[in-house]
Amino acid sequence: MAANRAADRLARLEQQMAAVLERLEAQKTLPAAAPADAPTEESSPDQAPIEGTLLFSGSIRRGQQRFRMQHQGTLSEALEADPELVARVFGALASPFRVRLLRALMDGPRTSQELQATLDVGPVGQLYHHLKELLAAGLVVQRKRSVYTLREEIVMPICMAFVVAPRLASSGGNAAQATHGGDEAQL
Repeated sequence: MAANRAADRLARLEQQMAAVLERLEAQKTLPAAAPADAPTEESSPDQAPIEGTLLFSGSIRRGQQRFRMQHQGTLSEALEADPELVARVFGALASPFRVRLLRALMDGPRTSQELQATLDVGPVGQLYHHLKELLAAGLVVQRKRSVYTLREEIVMPICMAFVVAPRLASSGGNAAQATHGGDEAQL
């Protein structure tokens, strides 16, 4: 039994190492970017197309459950996302109460009664209104009658949204301000 677990773990590690090496190789094949302050012949710096690669990863635990995410994609892929889908998700996240509701569901499945007590919400209709919005956006699922949970595959993206949102809304643009002159913004 222990030998099987060790063999399985070794196989997983080998797969992970292969994926890391593949990503490194992909990075080597990306064209070198011109410095941010270098205008192209046909455009000014403010009119140059924006391009690049987006990389993000994370790992969290919830009890014995572990969530991991790694993503690499191009900026053009991100910008080509269906605007209606993006707006529906942003709309679902547009309520402070829904944000608190998602945070409560980070701890795992909750009944509507538990959510109502945890969030100190008024009428039960208010809770169901917000749950309906999150269900429609595909962020929350109802596994059993009156039991709600986050879709497991979006736990990490929701956490990343919580990390990114304050940077998007920073006063004066200081938190994630991109700089000119070739320096990258430090997040």
